[in-house]
Amino acid sequence: MHVMRSAMLRNAPLSMKLLLILIFPLVGFLAFAGLFVADKSENLGDMRRAVTATSAAQKVSDVVTTLQRERGASGVFLGSGGKSMQDKLKTFRQETDKAISEMRAQSTDGIPGPDKVNRAFE
Repeated sequence: MHVMRSAMLRNAPLSMKLLLILIFPLVGFLAFAGLFVADKSENLGDMRRAVTATSAAQKVSDVVTTLQRERGASGVFLGSGGKSMQDKLKTFRQETDKAISEMRAQSTDGIPGPDKVNRAFE
């Protein structure tokens, strides 16, 4: 049997011998390349989620800022008996409403947490 294989390889054309020599390293290279691409794809997904989370956090921060501004103006308005900050308070309320609607419109795919924040504003 061993003699038959040896004769078979000896009589094989050069192209077949070269193919046999190159096939194993090529398969190994393709396997490592596939693993590399899969790893980079996972990293890309992580980065996209991080960008989405950062953007969502910025929208929440904007809402908090406008709420604080509105709260301060409301305190001054109530403290003055309704004589001060009436126009500013209306503007601050509109800005708060706008910030909340922008936060709700923000895509939060794959990020836990923002849904709880949105429900808190309902």
